[in-house]
Amino acid sequence: MYSKLSISEEVAGLRVKARAFVVVLAALLLVFPAAAAASVSVSIDGEVYEFDPAPVMVEERTLVPMRALFEALGAIVEWEPETRTALGSRDGIVVRIPIDSTTATVNGVEKSLDVPAQIIDGRTFIPMRFVGEAFGDRVQWEGATQTVMVNRSTERKIAPLVSTEWLENNLNLDKLVILDLRSPEDYGKGHIPGAVNKITDSFFVMTDDLIMELPEESALLETIGSCGITGDSLVVLVGTLGTLIDPPVPAPYGTAQVTRVADTLIYAGVKNVAILDGGYPKWIEENRPVTTEAPEVSAVTYQGSVNKGMFVSTEYVKEKIGEAIIIDARDAEVYSGEIIEPFADKAGHIPTAKSLPAPWIWNDDSTLTYKSIEKLKQMASEVIGENKDSEIIIYCGVGGYASSWWYVLTQMLGYENVKFYDGSAQQWVLTNDMELDDTAGLEE
Repeated sequence: MYSKLSISEEVAGLRVKARAFVVVLAALLLVFPAAAAASVSVSIDGEVYEFDPAPVMVEERTLVPMRALFEALGAIVEWEPETRTALGSRDGIVVRIPIDSTTATVNGVEKSLDVPAQIIDGRTFIPMRFVGEAFGDRVQWEGATQTVMVNRSTERKIAPLVSTEWLENNLNLDKLVILDLRSPEDYGKGHIPGAVNKITDSFFVMTDDLIMELPEESALLETIGSCGITGDSLVVLVGTLGTLIDPPVPAPYGTAQVTRVADTLIYAGVKNVAILDGGYPKWIEENRPVTTEAPEVSAVTYQGSVNKGMFVSTEYVKEKIGEAIIIDARDAEVYSGEIIEPFADKAGHIPTAKSLPAPWIWNDDSTLTYKSIEKLKQMASEVIGENKDSEIIIYCGVGGYASSWWYVLTQMLGYENVKFYDGSAQQWVLTNDMELDDTAGLEE
């Protein structure tokens, strides 16, 4: 028999336990908000995307895994561990979303968030609608099917720079063409599964003793078609570093040849061209899958439309001196005249040209990965300015380094009016003089 006192004590104990349970449950819901989430689908340009882990609903807002969302929207994704900030960039728009903060920035302008980005089960989740609209996309919610529908405002369906992690996770992506630009010998020793081999030299020719010039249009389109590339293809270019041959080729030369191929494909109308950050050396460094089996390639008749205004002549450059911003992408010592390259036997640079060396684009690491978008943006704006509509003409020695800045400016930073002087210094000096001036203060 229980006494009235023991019964009261028992009831009081149960109440304490119940309150403790409620507190623990509330704490769990704060830490794991996905627990109460309904099933949510995401449709981008009419295609349903599968995310792992799946999107979640938090306070009636859809949160999606950070890297997967940015990459699905065709953005370059970065993570800043020191500030716990997710960063995505597309078409010159940079979105920064700090974890657990209700304030984000879009191109440096502060924006409020209804629900902050947060860590759920060890993964970073960011708000779907905010990110999509920050990039200018149309985002709608269809309650009947619990679907977030996104229509992208860009023609790009793939980021201009993709990570090795992204490529390994998307080897079976529909319409993907992986183009390995290394030598047939290196390709035969091992390559990324599914990759097609086509050397960089296939995309440029020597014309009148000028190195690295555009091929004839018909020949270029045939080369592209031989790789199985169509207008809908998502092309990922895989390159390598310069090789230690005699004479040695600087490591950035190999990286620049990849951007030269990328620019040429874009010139020919291929809209979705991406570069594998770090190339094949980074893929191997991370022990990602490799095969020696070459895929069967079905050649197609590629029918792209070339951008005739993209590449400009010597005469065009002469007429634009004093009007357009002319950028010299060679090493600073070559720009200043301290070093004369064999391609152009006159010291100095084209009159009014500003120095913006292409090697500054890449990190000084073992695979020459690209610097952060914000660092690239800073370097470009300090030399060129932030007006994305200004006419810019880029040249280098023969057309390699110039291609790297053309790609970064147009495909990664959103500059709209960038021309490529294909003949570069090698052609300029045949009929024109270079200029020498003080380059003090030129710093990376």
